[in-house]
Amino acid sequence: MSSRMWNRMIPTQNCDVLVTFASATEDDILMWILARLRARVPELSVHVRHHSNTGIYGFYLTASFEKYVIHW
Repeated sequence: MSSRMWNRMIPTQNCDVLVTFASATEDDILMWILARLRARVPELSVHVRHHSNTGIYGFYLTASFEKYVIHW
């Protein structure tokens, strides 16, 4: 996909990683991946967006690092 299209997108606040899936990706596969991410990494915030002009789904991932701060 053209990076120009992604540069014009309205950014998601607190997005650390964007994972995109081809438009041909089946819904059950997307839901399986989403369920695994949420179950195995509960500190990970996942926001799902469907980009209607391209048919592509995006998983916008953010991790909370506050739980892992070590106090000396």
